[in-house]
Amino acid sequence: MIHYHNGETARPLLHLTCDNPPPIQRDAREGRLATRDEVHLEIAQESALFGHGPGVASYASVLRRGYLEIADGGTLILENVEHLAPRIQRLLAHYLMEHRFTRKGETDSLTSRVRIIATTGDDRNRGLEAGLIPEFLTLLSSAVVRLKPLRDRKKDIPLIAESLLDGFNKKFNKNVTRFSNDALNALVDHDWPLNVDELQQVIERAVAITEGKQITDRQIFVNFPAFSTTGKINLLRIPFLDTLVHHRFVPSGLQFLTVPFMIGIILYTLLGPEKNNLANLLVWSVWWPFMIFSIAVSARSWCGYCPLPVIANGINSNRTIFMTIPAFLTRHGIWIGIIGFVVIFMMEHASHMFTEARATSGLLLTILGGAVITTSLFGRRSWCKHICPLGKVVGHFAALSLVELGSNSNVCSSQCTTQDCVKDKNCPMGIHPSAAKATKDCVLCLSCLKSCTHKSVRIDARLPWQEMMAREKWEVPGAMFTILIVGSVLAVKLPSLIPLDRYATEYPVLFQGAGTFIRDAALPCLILTLFTALAIVASGFPRNKGWREHFVHVGHVYLFLAFAGFLNIYFHEFVYNGHNLLPWLIDIAGLGGVIPADAVTPNLGTLKALIPLITLSGAILSLFMLKSIAAKYSLPKIIYREHLLILSLTSLIFLLVF
Repeated sequence: MIHYHNGETARPLLHLTCDNPPPIQRDAREGRLATRDEVHLEIAQESALFGHGPGVASYASVLRRGYLEIADGGTLILENVEHLAPRIQRLLAHYLMEHRFTRKGETDSLTSRVRIIATTGDDRNRGLEAGLIPEFLTLLSSAVVRLKPLRDRKKDIPLIAESLLDGFNKKFNKNVTRFSNDALNALVDHDWPLNVDELQQVIERAVAITEGKQITDRQIFVNFPAFSTTGKINLLRIPFLDTLVHHRFVPSGLQFLTVPFMIGIILYTLLGPEKNNLANLLVWSVWWPFMIFSIAVSARSWCGYCPLPVIANGINSNRTIFMTIPAFLTRHGIWIGIIGFVVIFMMEHASHMFTEARATSGLLLTILGGAVITTSLFGRRSWCKHICPLGKVVGHFAALSLVELGSNSNVCSSQCTTQDCVKDKNCPMGIHPSAAKATKDCVLCLSCLKSCTHKSVRIDARLPWQEMMAREKWEVPGAMFTILIVGSVLAVKLPSLIPLDRYATEYPVLFQGAGTFIRDAALPCLILTLFTALAIVASGFPRNKGWREHFVHVGHVYLFLAFAGFLNIYFHEFVYNGHNLLPWLIDIAGLGGVIPADAVTPNLGTLKALIPLITLSGAILSLFMLKSIAAKYSLPKIIYREHLLILSLTSLIFLLVF
């Protein structure tokens, strides 16, 4: 406003971000910025402001004109001026008094008249503490304009945010035109401790990852968790692992295995024998247990090389125009995924998929069809982001992983100006690494790690409950999902303890023919409903007005037990039927008469001891979390004791049914 409202619109207006000046050189092979220590920063500041002569240094092969020369007659804005090196401040102070300067490496002085406007987030009375030398601070303080911070003028935030879209659209070649109401609400709700600099960075990231014309709240990354390395080990400090994760085929190269594997599984379960089907046994005794166990070791990494998006993207590779994802899907997609998972889980047992190959092929084709159709309508990874039931359950359990991906948000906010980690679809899920550990969406594709030039992205080893105890925001869908998983495991396993055979004799009409619906579907649904209602009532409904908050907090503590039960469902199948894998493979190969079945049948009986250990581990960790959450949020004693009783009884039932 100062520049343009003084009749100087035709004169130069330049900006210099003092803590991030233009680089003095680039790595010719990788295009990465040179190292930014204090020495390099000072050299870059001097070169940007005053220029340098040719041949002065290794970075100065040609003449460079500085901002003070280019902006002659106009205005130069020094953003975050407190980051200027003291020597550069003295040179600028001399220029402001004499209006003369000398390029580095030259002796002849040049004259220019440039209005200097300096900005800082620190009060000028703290200038000395902020790093400004006295003579320079005195010159800058001749005229001071104080602006209210964004948190004190939030009504301006939507207008400022919209005004930033045009510039970032040009930078990223996008056509983003508006914000959703939820996105604007997220911007207004934030307190913006770094003011407009932080707002610019948030909007820049949002534009970089938005594929349509509207920015939603899913593209607004604010309220990052406080960066902390306490109790964590950065695995990238191990040279072998650092080299491994930077390999271009890690983890994407695994798709060359998973895609043909899934296609082969679908074809053989569809065209092979109905009973004793090797592919069907592989699905339930190997594939599913491996996928679930991988969560504990590497979070949602399975989704990084899952065959579904690869096949769906391949089928829709020629499509370039997609529909805008409906607001209903972005807002309520998590409930679609939760309900879809519960339905699939119950159907697995109601239709006897563990032994019926056609039922398994129908399930896999349905999931694949959903991925293909969703991708054809809304673009790549839309199925994974908003609907996929498997992705929802894997992402939900990712809170228990021993590994997490994250980044130093301080580095991202102070050094990054390129957004390489998210632009150009580098992140298939459209999230920033600083927020990855706080969402449940990171698929550990490692693209952000490979594209970050500041080495901000980390892969940390941690204790499994660390993320949960540090969490500040708890959500109803997460708590309900956990309760539904525990209830679903009870629903499919508890009927084995009920003497249904006796009732089948007394009431044959109910347990024959179509009556099997009661045993396989109605009874499990009843158990699931009763358990969910019991958890809600134990949280204080309807006697306690704060029951919803109690339910959200307490519901998550069942996560360890839910994971143990979910894993045991499929690990049980491996322990009791996995010994058939090699004999059936020998028969398919036509070598049954040559190789005796006994010679290739492994003894998996010793693995049975792991099943109760898994259950006990989940139960103990859930009880520990219940005690910790009760202390942290001051749960009423009655609610704590009721959930303690439910957890204990459920753990006992798990021990009996597995």
